[in-house]
Amino acid sequence: MPKPYNRIKRIEEELAHNTTSFLHKEASEDIGLINCTHVKLTPDLSSALLYISVYPPVKKNVAINDLLAPYLYDLKRFLVERVPMRKIPKISFALDEGEAEAEKINKIIDSL
Repeated sequence: MPKPYNRIKRIEEELAHNTTSFLHKEASEDIGLINCTHVKLTPDLSSALLYISVYPPVKKNVAINDLLAPYLYDLKRFLVERVPMRKIPKISFALDEGEAEAEKINKIIDSL
């Protein structure tokens, strides 16, 4: 039996991979080690929420959208060349807090 075709999942993975590649080349000098951990696309492919992980962690009062706004236009141009889509979705960023939470848990475990 053939695998089910999941176009949205495949495009999410492509966007995450190519965004990480772009951020490593363009933004890592200014911000630090930065990765796109995963992407959530709307079913109509019009909007994408990119979850970004930054090390060293950014302060809570710094908005990740403001931090990455100068790179947005160049990121879209980069994605147009590499992601097989007619139109690149509207991009917004969210800070992925998974690693910070894992670090808190590790500190608690170490203190036991």
